[in-house]
Amino acid sequence: AVSQPASTVSVHSVVSRSVTRSSGYPALDAAALQVIDGFDRLPAPPATMGAGPFDLSIPFNYRFK
Repeated sequence: AVSQPASTVSVHSVVSRSVTRSSGYPALDAAALQVIDGFDRLPAPPATMGAGPFDLSIPFNYRFK
C-alpha cells in the first residue's frame, strides 16, 4: 500500500494553531491551517472535561485521485 500524506494540526485556541507533523507538502499543510482559520468558534466541551483550556490535535488525511 502507498502511504498517503497526512498533516496533524494542534489547535490551542481558535487564534493559535500550528502544524505539529507536516505532510511533506507545504500546500497541504497550509490548507489544513486554513480549515482551522475558517472556524468561527469551537463547540463547548462536555462539562465533565472542566473549564479548560484544552489542546486539540486534529489529523488531516489526504487522498489523491
